[in-house]
Amino acid sequence: MSPEKFPSRVDASPTARCNLEPACPMCIGPDRSITNELDTGKWKRVIGFFADRGTTDITFTGGEPLVRKDIGFLLEYAKSCGMRVTLSTNALRLPDHLENVANYVDEIGIPIDGPIWEIHSKLRPGGEQQLEAAISAVSLIQEANPQIEITIRTVTTAVNIDNLDELGNLLEELSGIDRWKIYQLVPTVGIVFTDSNLNWDTLKIDPDRFDRKIADLTTKFPNLNIVPQTISGQTKGYVLVGPDGKVGHLFNPHIGDFRNTPLDTLEANLSGLINRF
Repeated sequence: MSPEKFPSRVDASPTARCNLEPACPMCIGPDRSITNELDTGKWKRVIGFFADRGTTDITFTGGEPLVRKDIGFLLEYAKSCGMRVTLSTNALRLPDHLENVANYVDEIGIPIDGPIWEIHSKLRPGGEQQLEAAISAVSLIQEANPQIEITIRTVTTAVNIDNLDELGNLLEELSGIDRWKIYQLVPTVGIVFTDSNLNWDTLKIDPDRFDRKIADLTTKFPNLNIVPQTISGQTKGYVLVGPDGKVGHLFNPHIGDFRNTPLDTLEANLSGLINRF
């Protein structure tokens, strides 16, 4: 399969379970009611399907992937397939699992949405310890394996846009961060705003304001390697595999199903996806 005709990266959500309660208001993860997760063998076949067709990058996300008992095996298998492996985690369970996963990941993505708990917690529930865990994870990762790239992920909303300069100051104090990805909030199909006071209308940012803020932050923090994630950039070739094997795209959640769709049909549906969005 030509890499130009097949997605170069895939997001795999081996579980919908998450240890943040309630769910983050802008979460685009799988529905938490999903309980029929693919088992280890089926996830191995999913990973192999993409690797065999030229997908080079896989991100394990969720839910919180570290609640899966077999997450270390899945990371190891993806690495053995020659893929670049990213683990996206809220970091609460990372201290207990880092030794098990450190040799099989190229990158760990950690969400930080505000410089202090009062701001961060509006978008990222889970108790004050979650922000503390995210910050302390930077040094823990470096100690475990300095070759792992560390990416801080921030979703820009009306709640936190005026505090991103303070967040930049905080991140500058943490040595070892490879990049700061700043996301434009995506109005994706299926998103459920879990807080009625924090919905699309109250969280969205005008694209021009987002662009201006990125330009300002890039000037103020030239050493942070800021990587803006616009809506168009996030949706281009963005493939998601849910805990139950369903395959979707941010704007098309019904591409196929690893349980029921023939693999040649899935391949056809995914081929050229990058050129259709």
